[in-house]
Amino acid sequence: MGLRCEAVIEKVKAKVAAADPNPANRKILSVFEFNVTVGGKEVKKYTIDLKVLEVYEGAYKGGAPDVTVVVDDEFLEKMLKKEVTLEEAKAAGKISASGDSDAITKLKLLTQKLTE
Repeated sequence: MGLRCEAVIEKVKAKVAAADPNPANRKILSVFEFNVTVGGKEVKKYTIDLKVLEVYEGAYKGGAPDVTVVVDDEFLEKMLKKEVTLEEAKAAGKISASGDSDAITKLKLLTQKLTE
Protein backbone atom coordinates (compact mmCIF):
# COMPACT_ATOMS: atom_id res chain seq x y z
CA MET A 1 0.00 0.00 0.00
CA GLY A 2 1.47 3.34 -1.01
CA LEU A 3 1.15 5.94 1.69
CA ARG A 4 1.01 9.69 1.26
CA CYS A 5 3.81 10.16 3.80
CA GLU A 6 6.34 7.86 2.09
CA ALA A 7 8.01 10.53 -0.09
CA VAL A 8 8.34 12.86 2.88
CA ILE A 9 9.78 10.03 5.01
CA GLU A 10 12.52 9.65 2.39
CA LYS A 11 13.41 13.31 2.88
CA VAL A 12 13.44 12.77 6.65
CA LYS A 13 15.87 9.86 6.17
CA ALA A 14 18.23 12.13 4.24
CA LYS A 15 17.95 14.88 6.86
CA VAL A 16 18.71 12.48 9.72
CA ALA A 17 21.61 10.89 7.82
CA ALA A 18 23.13 14.37 7.34
CA ALA A 19 22.89 15.28 11.05
CA ASP A 20 25.98 15.88 13.17
CA PRO A 21 27.04 12.44 14.48
CA ASN A 22 28.33 13.95 17.74
CA PRO A 23 25.54 13.51 20.33
CA ALA A 24 26.84 16.54 22.26
CA ASN A 25 25.87 18.74 19.31
CA ARG A 26 22.26 17.48 19.02
CA LYS A 27 19.21 18.65 20.98
CA ILE A 28 17.14 15.48 20.59
CA LEU A 29 18.52 12.04 21.45
CA SER A 30 15.32 10.03 21.54
CA VAL A 31 13.67 7.21 19.60
CA PHE A 32 10.30 7.94 18.01
CA GLU A 33 8.14 5.16 16.60
CA PHE A 34 5.44 6.40 14.25
CA ASN A 35 2.44 4.11 13.82
CA VAL A 36 0.81 5.38 10.64
CA THR A 37 -2.94 4.91 10.27
CA VAL A 38 -5.42 5.10 7.41
CA GLY A 39 -9.08 5.20 8.33
CA GLY A 40 -8.15 4.60 11.97
CA LYS A 41 -6.31 1.34 11.24
CA GLU A 42 -2.55 0.97 11.61
CA VAL A 43 -0.96 0.23 8.24
CA LYS A 44 2.76 0.87 8.73
CA LYS A 45 5.40 1.76 11.31
CA TYR A 46 8.45 3.96 10.95
CA THR A 47 11.21 4.45 13.49
CA ILE A 48 13.22 7.65 13.80
CA ASP A 49 16.14 6.76 16.06
CA LEU A 50 17.99 9.95 16.88
CA LYS A 51 20.35 8.16 19.24
CA VAL A 52 22.08 6.44 16.32
CA LEU A 53 20.71 8.60 13.47
CA GLU A 54 18.64 5.98 11.67
CA VAL A 55 15.23 6.09 10.04
CA TYR A 56 13.67 2.84 8.94
CA GLU A 57 10.39 1.12 8.25
CA GLY A 58 9.19 -1.06 11.09
CA ALA A 59 9.02 -1.11 14.85
CA TYR A 60 11.97 0.04 16.95
CA LYS A 61 14.54 -2.78 17.03
CA GLY A 62 15.91 -1.91 20.48
CA GLY A 63 12.88 -2.67 22.62
CA ALA A 64 10.51 0.10 23.64
CA PRO A 65 10.90 3.48 21.91
CA ASP A 66 11.01 6.66 23.97
CA VAL A 67 7.85 7.88 22.26
CA THR A 68 5.17 6.06 20.30
CA VAL A 69 3.21 8.30 17.98
CA VAL A 70 -0.05 7.19 16.38
CA VAL A 71 -0.72 9.45 13.42
CA ASP A 72 -2.96 9.57 10.38
CA ASP A 73 -1.04 9.17 7.10
CA GLU A 74 -2.43 12.36 5.56
CA PHE A 75 -1.65 14.43 8.64
CA LEU A 76 1.87 13.04 8.96
CA GLU A 77 2.54 14.09 5.39
CA LYS A 78 1.01 17.52 6.00
CA MET A 79 2.96 18.04 9.24
CA LEU A 80 6.25 17.13 7.63
CA LYS A 81 5.45 19.46 4.72
CA LYS A 82 4.54 22.22 7.22
CA GLU A 83 0.98 22.39 5.91
CA VAL A 84 -0.44 21.75 9.40
CA THR A 85 1.10 22.10 12.82
CA LEU A 86 1.39 19.45 15.48
CA GLU A 87 -1.22 21.36 17.48
CA GLU A 88 -3.67 21.35 14.54
CA ALA A 89 -3.21 17.61 14.07
CA LYS A 90 -3.84 17.06 17.79
CA ALA A 91 -6.95 19.26 17.70
CA ALA A 92 -8.28 17.23 14.75
CA GLY A 93 -7.70 14.00 16.68
CA LYS A 94 -5.24 12.79 14.04
CA ILE A 95 -2.20 12.31 16.28
CA SER A 96 -1.49 11.00 19.77
CA ALA A 97 1.74 10.28 21.58
CA SER A 98 2.70 8.19 24.58
CA GLY A 99 5.94 7.45 26.37
CA ASP A 100 8.64 9.53 28.00
CA SER A 101 7.15 12.95 28.80
CA ASP A 102 10.42 14.80 28.13
CA ALA A 103 10.72 13.20 24.71
CA ILE A 104 7.06 13.90 23.93
CA THR A 105 7.65 17.59 24.55
CA LYS A 106 10.41 17.42 21.93
CA LEU A 107 8.02 16.06 19.30
CA LYS A 108 7.18 19.59 18.10
CA LEU A 109 10.88 20.44 17.85
CA LEU A 110 11.47 17.17 15.99
CA THR A 111 8.82 17.91 13.36
CA GLN A 112 10.21 21.42 12.94
CA LYS A 113 13.84 20.30 12.63
CA LEU A 114 13.08 17.51 10.18
CA THR A 115 11.33 19.90 7.82
CA GLU A 116 13.72 22.88 7.87
